[in-house]
Amino acid sequence: MTIEDILTIDRVVCIPDISSKKKILELLAATLSDEYQTLSAKDIFECLLAREQLGATALGEGVALPHGRCNTLDEASVGIVKLSSGIDFDAPDGKPVDLFFSLIVPEDANSQHLEILAMLAEMLADKTLVTKLRDTSSSEVLYNHLIKWKPSDTNTDAT
Repeated sequence: MTIEDILTIDRVVCIPDISSKKKILELLAATLSDEYQTLSAKDIFECLLAREQLGATALGEGVALPHGRCNTLDEASVGIVKLSSGIDFDAPDGKPVDLFFSLIVPEDANSQHLEILAMLAEMLADKTLVTKLRDTSSSEVLYNHLIKWKPSDTNTDAT
């Protein structure tokens, strides 16, 4: 599986500002819900919020990976929001978050859920990729950086 299998350019959003955790989860839910007739933004928001209440999904270094399971979903889907400046998202390092990768999966897709989370975590550990994502304000350019990424490109050296 590649990111291109679960992400479309329509689910990549670059916006200047969001003021709160609730508003970013609402935007992520709205971004993900556009392609579903049986799953509303409210349903997705509730899935994301339920997972977030179990523990923050911020990874640190300005990146978060809100995710959840939705029982009426047939396939996994990813949405991405890049902010021009970060917001508090209860990150373990205390840094504001400006890159949000959101994932929703069917309720019973345990192995797929873990596989996608691992792929996204590997991508987000690539400092070169994350820098490229932060340096753009174009959804199209951001999307192209993501779909061109290869695991062998990963630079996870600690600095």
